[in-house]
Amino acid sequence: LVQLRTEKIGLNDFLFSRHVPTITNPRCSCGERRQTVAHVLLRCSKYKDLRNRIFANLSG
Repeated sequence: LVQLRTEKIGLNDFLFSRHVPTITNPRCSCGERRQTVAHVLLRCSKYKDLRNRIFANLSG
């Protein structure tokens, strides 16, 4: 949870900012925008179905 809150997590946006040699840009592989925690959890089209299932289970 700390990594999610601080965004110091193994997503492209953070890794690119730390100059990890294998990360050539901060973008998500979906191509939509930077791969941040907010993007992956709330917006990424790659995880849309999973996100919908999780939210459906939360609402009862």
